[in-house]
Amino acid sequence: MKKSIQLDRSNLVLVAGYVVGGAAAVALLYWFLVPGRVEVEKQYSLQQSASVYDASRVVTAKSFTRHRLLGEFRKFASETCKYKKLGRLMLAPSEKDLDMTGNVYYIIDNIPGTQTHFDSNIANLNPSFLGQGVEPFMAAQVVCMGPIATAMIRTGSEVERVLLSGSEDVTEWNVGGNAVSLVGFKISEYPQDSIVAYLRTKTLPTPESALAIRANLEQRTGLKTNILLRTDPFFATEHGPKLDPFEAKIPSTTMEDFAARESIWCFSSDNPRPCERRSATTATIPNGE
Repeated sequence: MKKSIQLDRSNLVLVAGYVVGGAAAVALLYWFLVPGRVEVEKQYSLQQSASVYDASRVVTAKSFTRHRLLGEFRKFASETCKYKKLGRLMLAPSEKDLDMTGNVYYIIDNIPGTQTHFDSNIANLNPSFLGQGVEPFMAAQVVCMGPIATAMIRTGSEVERVLLSGSEDVTEWNVGGNAVSLVGFKISEYPQDSIVAYLRTKTLPTPESALAIRANLEQRTGLKTNILLRTDPFFATEHGPKLDPFEAKIPSTTMEDFAARESIWCFSSDNPRPCERRSATTATIPNGE
């Protein structure tokens, strides 16, 4: 009876040397060490400031492999992130897949409202904004804060996280006993060269604890940072992520539950206003003024 043998790539290199000779072994070693290039079909979005770089791209289906993705992310971390305090590159094999990863925008996502206020019922227009009926999708990203970089790859319901540099996931940390997750961010104009960070915690902290979380994130990024804290990953009402695309099992909720949950908003440290508790029914987009 034949045995099924599974070898990792390092073993394959050794096998190649014994079986087919030195030239083939060299070729196989080159394949192992030098990933193929990721072929970009479309630059989907690009936003950057003096200190922040945030891009998303549609890549070819054949490029969406672990080996190529990690090679592209290592290149991004060593080149682009070298000159930025905060960087993110998001890749997906289709616009449909990529659409699940981005922030919500009025026109693109057919959201009613004005530039400063959302109707809390917008989630009814697209149940996926609340995690309902989300079909399997594929996406990958790298997030770097200075020299520390973490890659994430989603294929269907499977999610892998890879520490490209540093010893901890750059999107997960703890502040005063509060486990904090960075679900997403966007570049903000108030103050200049700042960000809005969309954060998730298991329980909603007090405004005082929220200030400590903001201070910690500003220290980590070196950026003036406005934060929005929720206990779920749904930030559609405030131009944030529709969900956490790299949460293996995407949760879902009802509009009623979403509207009943409070959030906490904190302005960046150069704004003296205190943190404030808010509900989804009174969600606004503060402009920092």
